[in-house]
Amino acid sequence: MNNTSLLTASQRILLELARFLVHNEVSHKDFQVVSRWAFVQAGTEFLQKNGQFTLNGLLEVTGLSRNDVARAESQSSAEMVESHETWKDAMRVLHKWYTRSEFVDRDGIPRKLDLTDAHVFQELFGAETDDPKAVELMNELLDAACIEKVSRQSWKPTTRYYIPKNQDLRFHHFGQVVSRLISTLNRNMNSPDNDPWMERLVSSADLRNEARPLFARVGKEQALRFLESMDDWMSSNEHEDRQAFDEIGLGLYYFED
Repeated sequence: MNNTSLLTASQRILLELARFLVHNEVSHKDFQVVSRWAFVQAGTEFLQKNGQFTLNGLLEVTGLSRNDVARAESQSSAEMVESHETWKDAMRVLHKWYTRSEFVDRDGIPRKLDLTDAHVFQELFGAETDDPKAVELMNELLDAACIEKVSRQSWKPTTRYYIPKNQDLRFHHFGQVVSRLISTLNRNMNSPDNDPWMERLVSSADLRNEARPLFARVGKEQALRFLESMDDWMSSNEHEDRQAFDEIGLGLYYFED
C-alpha cells in the first residue's frame, strides 16, 4: 500500500501537536516515550482483534524492537486513568445539576443547593461529604468557576460545561477532545459498514471582515443551544442506576486556518 497521502496527513496532525508540545516544553525525546507506548497499544489491539497476536507480529506491524516493546509495557497509565475519572465525574455532576428533576425548578433552572446536606451531596456527587475525592472534585469545580458559593450553606452552578483550570486536567481535556475526533474519523474511514458517525463542518474563506466576529458569536450561541438540547435529550433517556456503558456524545468546535 502506498502510504504517502496518509503520512502527509499525519504530518499535518503532528505539526499542530508538536506546536502544542513545544509551547509546553515537551521535547522530542519525551514524545518518543509516549509514541512508543501508543504504537504498542495500537498494534496489540489490532492483532488481538484479528485473533493473531504474537510478539513477532507486534514487532512487524509497529516496526519496534523487542527492547522498545519491553520499555513501553513498563509504562504506567494510572495518572491518565485518574485524570479521565476526574474529568468524567466533573461533567457528570454538572449534567445532573442541569437536567435532573430533583435539582432544577419548574422552569428547568438549576436550583441553589445546600452541599453541606449529606443527602444532597450524596445524590449529586455520589459520595459522602467527607470523601476526599468528592471534596477535591467540588473544589476543582469551584476553581474552574463551574459552581459558586452564594451563602454559607448554598451553592449554585454557573455553567453547564466543564473546562478545567488545573493544568494537568487541562492537558487531559486537550487529549480527550483530539483523540475523540480522530477516533471518529478513523472509524468512518476504516469501518466496513455504511453507518458512519456524525462528522460534518461548514467553512468559508470569503466572509466579509465585519461578519467574522459575528460568525464566531452566532456560531457559539447556536452550538450551545444545540448541545444543551442534546444534553436534555440524553438525560431523559438515561438509566436510573449508573451502569458501565461506553460513553457517547457529540462535540462541536470553532476553527481558523
